[in-house]
This record gives sequence, structure tokens and C-alpha cells, in this order.
Amino acid sequence: MTDWDAIVNQIQNAMQAVDEAHTALETLRENANREEAERFQLEMKELRKRLEQMQNILTHEDIYAMDELADVLGAALGSNQTYHRIADYEVRHR
Repeated sequence: MTDWDAIVNQIQNAMQAVDEAHTALETLRENANREEAERFQLEMKELRKRLEQMQNILTHEDIYAMDELADVLGAALGSNQTYHRIADYEVRHR
């Protein structure tokens, strides 16, 4: 998966997290109890994590772009090794 694919994937994940947080909020409004409040808090923490991941990419987008370009050039020259100045996005955020 390229860095661009990872970015698109994280955007989709963040959008899904927004939907899940919204669903949890609606459930909490309909049935305000401790269990639903905890579920809502968990969904909001997941959303925050996803948004922080996206912010990290946006903050370092030049590095991600250069790393991807280096991978493409390396592949064109026959190298299957990759070098990333920032650790692989998917690995760092699991």
C-alpha cells in the first residue's frame, strides 16, 4: 500500500469513526445511561485518534510524498527495499 493509499484509507476510517460517534450520540440521547455514555466516550476517543493520525500526515505531507517518490524511483531501478524517514504509517498507528 502506498502512502497515498494509506492517506485515503485513513480518511475513510475517520469518516466511519464520525458516523459511529454520531450513532453512539443518538443512542445516548435516546437512552441516557452509564453504558451508553461509556460507549460514546470510546467512539469519541477512536475519532480523536483517527483525526490525530490524519493531522500527523498533513503536518508531514512533504516527507510522506518524498518517501513515496523514493519508493517509486527505487522500484524503477529494480530495488524492492524501501526507506522511510517517518516509520510506515500503518505500523506506527496500530
